[in-house]
Amino acid sequence: MAYVKDSIFIQAPPEKVHAFAIDPRNWCRWFVGLAQIESQQGDGSPGTTVSHTYLMAGAHFPLTTRVIEDRAEPDGSFHWKAENEGALAGRLSWDYLPKDDGTQVEIHMEYTIPGDFPGELASRLFIERNQERAAHLTLQNLKHLIEE
Repeated sequence: MAYVKDSIFIQAPPEKVHAFAIDPRNWCRWFVGLAQIESQQGDGSPGTTVSHTYLMAGAHFPLTTRVIEDRAEPDGSFHWKAENEGALAGRLSWDYLPKDDGTQVEIHMEYTIPGDFPGELASRLFIERNQERAAHLTLQNLKHLIEE
């Protein structure tokens, strides 16, 4: 399993950032590599299932995202978790933490390298670096959309 962790500060309250971010209709607007939804059941809360496509290294991979957790904490933070099935099988965990009249957003991604790619170290490193960049740009996109 590969692992990516990143964070960004957004000048907006956690409830606003969380509400926008968990809505599946918004995912393809800010999550780098996600295409339009092919099918959706749910609103981003636990039990939601979304089928879409993920673009990586010029190839399209089918992906199904299942939301497994969404909770508000007494301190005003929110925690959201999903599992991906398909080419990039793994877990996504998002935390929306109150900080300085805004929100510190943290992402944790665990994923497998698709079997369609050669197993050489260079290919694995390319994919891992690509995913690190994608996570960073994803956070920047979210920040831009919320703060605009």
